[in-house]
Amino acid sequence: MKAKKIKYEINRIDMEIITLIARRSNLTSGSGLAQKDNADVTGKENTEEVIRRVMHKAVKTGLDPHIAEKVYRVIESPKSVPENTHFNKEERYFPDI
Repeated sequence: MKAKKIKYEINRIDMEIITLIARRSNLTSGSGLAQKDNADVTGKENTEEVIRRVMHKAVKTGLDPHIAEKVYRVIESPKSVPENTHFNKEERYFPDI
């Protein structure tokens, strides 16, 4: 595969990853959940279950499970976005980038 084609495919995959992370974030932020049920989806026990599951899947797909663990620890962390950071969805503006 030529370098230009590889770069195109990597960029396309990156956009798919961002779209999936956004969908996941919308589900866990409570927009699709009743508040009392939110703890079941975002709690520490669930986080460890998710980590085990993605590490197992990583091994099956040939990805280093430690990479999957690191990615999902960030995704699952309530502190993964600094408190002073804001995102204005309507304006599509994120000033910290």
